[in-house]
Amino acid sequence: MVARSIFLLGLWIALACAQKLGPIPGETQADPSLHEAIVLAIGAYEHAAPGGKRLPEVVNTQLLGSDSRSSHEIWTVLRGEQEFRYEVTRLRDGRGASGISVRPIRARSHFGD
Repeated sequence: MVARSIFLLGLWIALACAQKLGPIPGETQADPSLHEAIVLAIGAYEHAAPGGKRLPEVVNTQLLGSDSRSSHEIWTVLRGEQEFRYEVTRLRDGRGASGISVRPIRARSHFGD
């Protein structure tokens, strides 16, 4: 069962990587070498959602803040005709390596839930 899950995950990543990633719009400061990893991380959330894609279409990025150790951005993707937002945090260590964290931003309803 575990081997099958690992195989399916590998297949999913291979299929997602086989698709062409276009330019990322907006004001992202993420290094271009990280764009694919960020889109694949968002795609893991999107693929699980009804109508979501493994390789979602990024329609905007917005820089929230940046310093020498981290940056915080909002990446917006299109699912059907609706936009969904993800918080992308990039952390840098002192040796030049970067790590990323991606999490969906829960939409607020008009009813406060």
